[in-house]
Amino acid sequence: MKSTMREFKRGGPGASELNAPRGGIRALWKLMLPYILAYKGRLLLIIALVILSNLILLCIPTFTGRVVDAIGLGAGQVDFPAIYRLGGIILGLSLAGWLLEVARNTLMTRVTQRIIFELRQTVFGRLLHLPLSFLESNTKGDLISRISMDIDQISETITSDIITTLTGVVTISGALVMMVRLSPPLSCIFLLIIPLIVLTARIISRRSRRLFRQKKIAFALLSAHAEEMITAQKTVKLFGLEGYNLETYEGLSAAYEKAGQEAEFSSSQMMPSMNAINNLSFLLISIAGCLLFLKGSISIGSISSFIIYSKKFTSPITEIANLYGTFQSALSSCDRINYLLSQPEEVDLGQKTPDRLAGRVEFNDVSFSYTPGTPTLEHISFRAEPGEKIAIVGETGSGKTTLMNLLLRFYDYDSGSIRIDGADIREMPLRYLRRSFALVLQENFVFEMSIAENIDYAAHSGDSGRIRQAAREVEMDGYIASLPLGYETPLNGDSDKLSQGQRQLLTIARALMVRPQLFIFDEATSSVDTRTEQRVKEVMDRVMEGKTSFIIAHRLSTILSADRILVIQNGRLIEQGTHAELLEKHGVYYEMYQSQFASI
Repeated sequence: MKSTMREFKRGGPGASELNAPRGGIRALWKLMLPYILAYKGRLLLIIALVILSNLILLCIPTFTGRVVDAIGLGAGQVDFPAIYRLGGIILGLSLAGWLLEVARNTLMTRVTQRIIFELRQTVFGRLLHLPLSFLESNTKGDLISRISMDIDQISETITSDIITTLTGVVTISGALVMMVRLSPPLSCIFLLIIPLIVLTARIISRRSRRLFRQKKIAFALLSAHAEEMITAQKTVKLFGLEGYNLETYEGLSAAYEKAGQEAEFSSSQMMPSMNAINNLSFLLISIAGCLLFLKGSISIGSISSFIIYSKKFTSPITEIANLYGTFQSALSSCDRINYLLSQPEEVDLGQKTPDRLAGRVEFNDVSFSYTPGTPTLEHISFRAEPGEKIAIVGETGSGKTTLMNLLLRFYDYDSGSIRIDGADIREMPLRYLRRSFALVLQENFVFEMSIAENIDYAAHSGDSGRIRQAAREVEMDGYIASLPLGYETPLNGDSDKLSQGQRQLLTIARALMVRPQLFIFDEATSSVDTRTEQRVKEVMDRVMEGKTSFIIAHRLSTILSADRILVIQNGRLIEQGTHAELLEKHGVYYEMYQSQFASI
């Protein structure tokens, strides 16, 4: 586990974020400012209620001091009428302060929850529009923790911590004013401890901030591993790796525990330190107050009030110190949210939207690399005419899927051009470009919704007739109708209601709902048996009729009837032609064909 954490510190995955500048309170303020301005009216009312309620409650110690003075030092010198009057005032002020605090807390809860709702929408919306390169370079567990745990941490801070801090600032300011009114000499003695408080808080905060950031990263690693292992349970059980994965999880959990202990220990030093300073201040005030009373400069009631105000001054500091850990965690969460929001969205400057695509696709000297200096595709050139079926074959890692990722602009090519009907795909709006294609992957994804909703997912038509027609086109209507709930049958990601082949057919039906002009089948039949493969292939041939289509396949049996076959090797297009033409060349394709069919 040490090696995992070392990767973050020395430049491995996540190092760019760990080494990113720390925004602090300014970053949190910048993040929340647009939402604060949107609700500035209600927030100003909340601030007014905070100030008013605290000013009312700050008046109470003054009256309690007068109650003490009304008792007198000698026997029988108690002014009961004054005590009753002052007691009524104190009771009234307490009730008024309580009502204002209830109103303030109610309004604050509603406003902050609305702000967090909008922040969550903003973060999730940005996540949906980030390039595929960013999403693939970050684990799903880490991304989920940003839109859940990190936002929840910020929510807790602005809901309770900020109110506590704002109340504390008003209380500290008001208490200081009241102390100066009661006794300037005692106030000067009390103010001597403030630099010590500030210095202590600064020293502890710097260390805690760094440790809380490391704790967040450790938690992201732990979540990512848990999510991955839960998803891959069949593979884990197949190879009997439960013990190994438990050991790995234990190592990640231990790293998170250590990071949490260090962060919490550092932040926990704040409150004891503040308490020690507060006790020192009480000692100094008590000694100085006694000396001033003996000189006749202050009354017993005023000393009593001053001590209460000094506690009111220091109590918010203690409360804020108690919240320091969660506040530092919120600042760390803010950094993680800002890091995500700072990532550039997909560039979409396209303006050309043809009325209808014929489907002519041209690759002109296209080169691309995921990592600068390490080319993935080099100088790829070919043309697909409207209605042609183009097969793409090659060894694993040769760049077949990357070719289609460029066509869909999941990634942008480095040089060359890709055109559809003569228009550069970079000049087309992304939404228009991608909805012109139907993409069917090897890993067919089924959403946790009904069969009808899964088929209608891309189109959102709500048209049951179109949904049934799409199902009929892929020969799924009969099976779906035989289910007890028919098209309303609920599915989930690992649904046992559909076989692998049926799930593949369902994804083809989903693609048909958007009525695409171009098709891409990326290893669409590689995970099904031969008989199911034939059925899926028949459906594919039928739905691709008259459409420009690209088929990526390892099994050459699925592409024998293709109009043209492209052979990719090490990122280069080395052969192209029909099945018969390529066999005559006795090249790479011939060797691939022989390896699959020679023994038959």
